[in-house]
Amino acid sequence: MTFGGGPGVKEKRRCISSAERLSLSVPALTTALLLFGSPVETTALTSTSTAPAFAANDQGGDAAPAPTSETAAASEQPAAVPPASVEPSPQAEPTPQPPVAQAPHDDVHEIIVTGRTGAPPGDPLEKLNIQSYKAVQVVDTAVIRPVAMGYRRVVPAPIRDGVRNFINNLREPVVFLNYLLQLKPGKAVETVGRFTINTTAGVGGVFDWAKRKPFYLPRRPNGLANTLGYWGVKPGPFLFLPLIGPTTLRTASMRC
Repeated sequence: MTFGGGPGVKEKRRCISSAERLSLSVPALTTALLLFGSPVETTALTSTSTAPAFAANDQGGDAAPAPTSETAAASEQPAAVPPASVEPSPQAEPTPQPPVAQAPHDDVHEIIVTGRTGAPPGDPLEKLNIQSYKAVQVVDTAVIRPVAMGYRRVVPAPIRDGVRNFINNLREPVVFLNYLLQLKPGKAVETVGRFTINTTAGVGGVFDWAKRKPFYLPRRPNGLANTLGYWGVKPGPFLFLPLIGPTTLRTASMRC
């Protein structure tokens, strides 16, 4: 009879001897940790059971690694809670402001047209002048304009200029007298010299030699209407007369 059994008995004895050694080492390790270690590590080691080791050995498989102190401490820590999302508070909407009236620009110019009733201040005879103007236009269109255009077409320009110069030379004594009445002796002397030159050298005033070189004495019209104005007489109301045209009461009275 053989004692000790076969190979299976030897393997069982080997597992028991390993378990006995582990059971003997655990109390010693626990005592050392109680004396020198921390409470957390002691709790983790004492909580480790030997049953899984026996089960693994019985089944012939590899034993799972025992949890360490770092793993046990990490398992006991609470899970991190993600921060709650903070919704932004709604902003207050701006209060609409009433439109501000803009001041008018300085560079804007307005044109204001106003009407006037009655005759203007300088034309108290407005209605009479309007009728006179219409009558003069009719006469001018029917008679005066055709005669003037015919005279222009028939009479040559040199003859027309001679006739105009002769009439102007006849008015020179009146111009001289009015310059004296207006206290302008210098122009009065020029008028006398002009009349003398044109009457002699200009053949009775047909040629205006006085305005040419070397005399340079141009014609300066003057009359009694200007003399009255020089002494402060007002022109009077506006008139529109036949054959004379637009004039004033002061000028018309001096022509008559």
